[in-house]
Amino acid sequence: MPLSDHQQQILTSMGVTLILLQSTEKIINLCMTFVFQNSSRLTLEALELQQKEEQKKTLGYFLRELRKRADLAPEFDQLLRDFLNHRNTFIHKLSDLPGWDLDSPEGR
Repeated sequence: MPLSDHQQQILTSMGVTLILLQSTEKIINLCMTFVFQNSSRLTLEALELQQKEEQKKTLGYFLRELRKRADLAPEFDQLLRDFLNHRNTFIHKLSDLPGWDLDSPEGR
């Protein structure tokens, strides 16, 4: 079944969004790994080892750890919460969105 132009546009936008989400998560992960370094002496080798150890930790984990270590402005904290919630909906629960339907203009 061929896709309509609208469906192709939506799927293309979803692909771009996924790539941007992954890039954002990677940057947050790198920043958090750098901030949460286990060693008092920072070396590239130590940072790479720590990054490998923390690679499987979730974005939610990093945000919880950030909140423990920093007093975030309420607006920034809400921005992080919204980002995580929207990311999780997009990745895990897209079909749960009310009205989501790739086949109808209203659902798109």
